[in-house]
Amino acid sequence: MPKLFKPLMFTVRFTGCSFGAAALLQYETLKSRFHVAGDEQNAENILEGNWDMAYWHDWWTQLSPFHRNLIPVMSMLDDFWSSLTERQKIVTAFPNIVEEEEENLTVSPFAAQ
Repeated sequence: MPKLFKPLMFTVRFTGCSFGAAALLQYETLKSRFHVAGDEQNAENILEGNWDMAYWHDWWTQLSPFHRNLIPVMSMLDDFWSSLTERQKIVTAFPNIVEEEEENLTVSPFAAQ
């Protein structure tokens, strides 16, 4: 009996891994097919002009005047943020740290001379 235990365990593990790999492969294949089919349907809708414009019109009319004016401002801020380099973004996002470092670098008038 002990002689057959290791081959049996190998067979069970190999079969389980093979079955799992086949299931994953089938899942990914089906997911890809559905994704491609959805993309094709969206492309057809765009080409035919079947976008639900009424939805967006209703959405826009439900916004308050404040929110309507806020959207272009947010767009300008997003454009500004996107135009910054990484270093500029860090300095802009953490101005207190930069100010504290500058304060630490200045010489105190009460320092010993």
